[in-house]
Amino acid sequence: MIKWSTIIQPTPEQVDALLAAITVGLALFSIHAGTATLATFWSSAPYLTMLGSRFLRHDPYKEFTVEISTESHPITQGVENL
Repeated sequence: MIKWSTIIQPTPEQVDALLAAITVGLALFSIHAGTATLATFWSSAPYLTMLGSRFLRHDPYKEFTVEISTESHPITQGVENL
């Protein structure tokens, strides 16, 4: 199952909750769309400032295969090959 997090406009309360969680030491692992200017939380200056980066442009979409090579690693547990 693919879960999309793009084109999300969070409420100020949602941004505050996320930033508060990070402030007290919870982790955020944000990749790809997490830094896209026109994708995840794109309307939130505090979120983008917290990340410290953003996309300026994106190449055309492509299909690719993902193969999990280390199934025992905590970050890949439960993730299936796509």
